[in-house]
Amino acid sequence: MTEHLHEHGHDHRRVDRAPRRLLTVAAANGSLGVAQVVVGLMAGSVAVLADAVHQAVDTVAILLSFAAVLLMRRRPGASMTFGWSKIDALCGYTSCLLLLASLGWIAFEAIDRLGDPHDVDTGLMLAIGLVGLVVNGGGVPSTSGLAADN
Repeated sequence: MTEHLHEHGHDHRRVDRAPRRLLTVAAANGSLGVAQVVVGLMAGSVAVLADAVHQAVDTVAILLSFAAVLLMRRRPGASMTFGWSKIDALCGYTSCLLLLASLGWIAFEAIDRLGDPHDVDTGLMLAIGLVGLVVNGGGVPSTSGLAADN
């Protein structure tokens, strides 16, 4: 193989971006979820509260992904002969169960609201929706391609 001896402004060593980016996105999602709870209660909106629950589940899923990235780096041992290479599947399964549980709560609240409708502050709903669009829109590109790093 030929040597790679030229300067062109980049490093050929593998850059480990996953942990830092996952924690950054988890912090942004978690902050958005807290803001959505506050705004959802102020606006009287089950839809915003439902999205706050969804954000909470997403935040937990991202934190599980962070833990999985760290665990998958461990070498196999006597008790874990294959190592932790499949922990990501268990994390995905756990996230799915959390999402299904949140769906039950959301459905219960929405059905209850059908029988007893309330006025909602659509201006607050729109504002937090736009914030959510920015946060989630920023999180996707910052984490896309991380799976290829593992």
